[in-house]
Amino acid sequence: MRNKKMIGFIALGALTGAAISLLDKNVRLECKETLDQRMTECRYYSKHPAELMHQCHKQLAWMMDLSETALDLTVQSVDKVENLLDSIEEKIE
Repeated sequence: MRNKKMIGFIALGALTGAAISLLDKNVRLECKETLDQRMTECRYYSKHPAELMHQCHKQLAWMMDLSETALDLTVQSVDKVENLLDSIEEKIE
């Protein structure tokens, strides 16, 4: 029960903050422009779903490349640490 109240108060605080920030004319204009841009994008992608899939595939490929690079760097780092530990053990013996 407490958890539900906490989430409700967080939501209420967020809504209050959003409402107060909209009192500023520049924030309202920027919000409207951003919303208009997103609506235009949504309309475009609803009419061109193949383009959306292409963009998703492109982003997925980029993320996979990034993950592969990070994994390669991690393996290289582990190899260097192992080599360092081996050289330290040889010097101790």
